[in-house]
Amino acid sequence: MIDAMKRLIEATESGTWDESWRWLLDNVGIIDPQRFSDAYLGSLDAAKAIHDALLPGCRIELFGPTAQGLYGVGLPTLGQDMVFGPNPARAWLLAILRAKLAQTDQDPL
Repeated sequence: MIDAMKRLIEATESGTWDESWRWLLDNVGIIDPQRFSDAYLGSLDAAKAIHDALLPGCRIELFGPTAQGLYGVGLPTLGQDMVFGPNPARAWLLAILRAKLAQTDQDPL
């Protein structure tokens, strides 16, 4: 699962995730594929639903675009630094994935 999560993060960061990568979501097994796709494409509602399911009670901080047009998301309650993405929902999705990976690394399944 850890390798699948890392590959999912890489594909999401690089913008290469598409429906052909859906098997990664099956290997990760913690994210609804449709919600993931919606968040990847920019749905804040989908990102919030994933956040609520995977990181309940964790506070987020959303920041507007940088000079490079990237949006930032931080998860201060988890001590996570800012994560950037091309839209707020994808930045939030990346922050969630990195937080879950960090939790998995600390407590392997």
